[in-house]
Amino acid sequence: YQKYLTAHRRIHTGERPYGCEICGAKFNDKSNLKAHKIIHTGEKPFKQVTRTEKFECEFCRAKFIYQKYLTAHRRIHTGERPYGCEICGAKFNDKSNLKAHKIIHTGEKPFKQVTRTEKFECEFCRAKFIYQKYLTA
Repeated sequence: YQKYLTAHRRIHTGERPYGCEICGAKFNDKSNLKAHKIIHTGEKPFKQVTRTEKFECEFCRAKFIYQKYLTAHRRIHTGERPYGCEICGAKFNDKSNLKAHKIIHTGEKPFKQVTRTEKFECEFCRAKFIYQKYLTA
């Protein structure tokens, strides 16, 4: 389960080890790379929903009810990382990842302690988890 801790650490480091062999775009996990690759293959892995969707992704034809969801979704394809840390320059694809990263600079501990024995700890933010899988949550 080391992979879960490794994935959680990428929130803090901004590391993007998974690269698209076609266009060179880089991603922080395999699932984002897989989602990106559909711009090259034309695959449409999204199921059709019945709600009225007004906004369509030009890369994969996924549809969204709100523009903001489409904008966030497009970053999977483009690799865009518009949120930058003003302290170290690390860049992130959404505000929540930038916020999680910033605690390595502030020492903030935003996670409440639990009373059960925690076995897994993030070395950047000192968040502690009973189960290693929660390091990526």
